[in-house]
Amino acid sequence: MNKTIQIEIPADKKVEWQEVDGKAVLVMVDEKDNRPVTKRIKTFEDACNELGENHPMVSAYNSLVTRANGEQSLAEWMGKDVVAFLKLRIITEALNEGWHPKFTEDEYRYFPWFYIYTKEEYDNFSEEEKRRCVCRASFYAAAYGGLVYSYASSNSNTVGGVRLAFSNRDLAEYAGMQFIDIWADFVFKSNDNNKQ
Repeated sequence: MNKTIQIEIPADKKVEWQEVDGKAVLVMVDEKDNRPVTKRIKTFEDACNELGENHPMVSAYNSLVTRANGEQSLAEWMGKDVVAFLKLRIITEALNEGWHPKFTEDEYRYFPWFYIYTKEEYDNFSEEEKRRCVCRASFYAAAYGGLVYSYASSNSNTVGGVRLAFSNRDLAEYAGMQFIDIWADFVFKSNDNNKQ
């Protein structure tokens, strides 16, 4: 005679049969979200959740940006650009799903690519193009992988820090568009407390 029991299963769990010591045992396991990573990670908080609070980057971020014993947080001390870089590291790690650059000759790495346009150029854009813009400028400049390249009285160039590299073009484009406000905080000078 079969017996029936009912148990409540948390929303993030599922029940499955597993073999333990040669016996079939019913166990609760984490429910894996099988959606594509670009569907699972829409916010910075989603990226943190994807990695988990014990991931070294997430726990370091939490300890650096949270006040401890009334002390000044990193965000207050260093500015939004440093906090944005830490956020982008977490987002990049989560979107890459375990991929890390190996620096082999046949390896490609991808970065979001941003341009800064003049007011005249911006005014001629369609509404969709304007939506994708971060800022307007009076002189030509471009940002590669979040690091600025500009033509002005001097010329400096740094292309794509590997810590913000993506495994494919689609992820780089997604990260640049989905998290554009965080990229803007990282790339552009902050006016907070007159920090440089």
